[in-house]
Amino acid sequence: MSSNQISPAVAFPLSELPAPHAAFIRDPEDILQQIIDKYHELTEDEFNPLLESDPQLKQFEAQAYVIWQQELRAATMALNSFLAYADEAEVEHIGATMQVYRQENEALERFRYRVALSWEARNTAGALEMYRYHAYAASSEVLDANFKTPTFEAWGREGDRIYFDVTDDLGLDNPRPDHVLGVILANNESGIADADLLATVNTHLSADKQRPLTDFLALKAATVINYQVGAILNFYPGVDHQISVNEASAALDIYVAERKRLGLDIAVSGLDKALHVAGVQSVELLGWEQDLLIAWDSVAICTATTISQGIVND
Repeated sequence: MSSNQISPAVAFPLSELPAPHAAFIRDPEDILQQIIDKYHELTEDEFNPLLESDPQLKQFEAQAYVIWQQELRAATMALNSFLAYADEAEVEHIGATMQVYRQENEALERFRYRVALSWEARNTAGALEMYRYHAYAASSEVLDANFKTPTFEAWGREGDRIYFDVTDDLGLDNPRPDHVLGVILANNESGIADADLLATVNTHLSADKQRPLTDFLALKAATVINYQVGAILNFYPGVDHQISVNEASAALDIYVAERKRLGLDIAVSGLDKALHVAGVQSVELLGWEQDLLIAWDSVAICTATTISQGIVND
């Protein structure tokens, strides 16, 4: 596993948060049984309807349905107050309370992430997440952004002067401690940010508005690492193999799309997990002997996937 700096929101996406207790909704049958039990408790009469059409049973069923509808509405309203579970309109309202507004053509999940990241905009010390938030805010064409400073090591002192060795220049000419290098991943098929997008982000991150006056910023497009995934699926007997292949293909598409971010490795275990859908006994990954490690300024983009049917094991 690489030691890349990853945004907390990327490393632990909102979608993986457990559902809050407010999402608990009772089954209508359980509510009906509770009504009947309460009826027995209050009247001490046995209620054993012989027919489904019994009028009193229908009354109890109607009460159970109304209660279930009320609980469903209450749970939905409660869930919509949580950023991770709110639907489209509610996410925009949550964003508005934090003065974060949806950009034109901005995908819902990108906007949800940007709302969560907006707390970093209140940081005035030039932290990584502050830079990342403002890069996202610059344009909906920014899929991801990462920032880093050169590193130095003091090796000597002469009077009032301290001398440093550059331990990581990030590819910058004459790097200084106040330099910041930003990497932009474009929201397009190639992932490559053109000059116009870099200029848009640079303008938004100007010292007059967002960037600390002591920082000198340089921007570049992400380095793209293309890869392909080939796999053979072996099946349990008695399953529809094509259904399993289709489900595995869809799961793989989701995995590679989620990993199309700066600094995210493509793990063999992640590919294997995505392909291990119902009905698949084992997965043979072709040409994948080790993880594909991705540097902080790079992105892995899958250009092709091929899934073949293998054998059926007894």
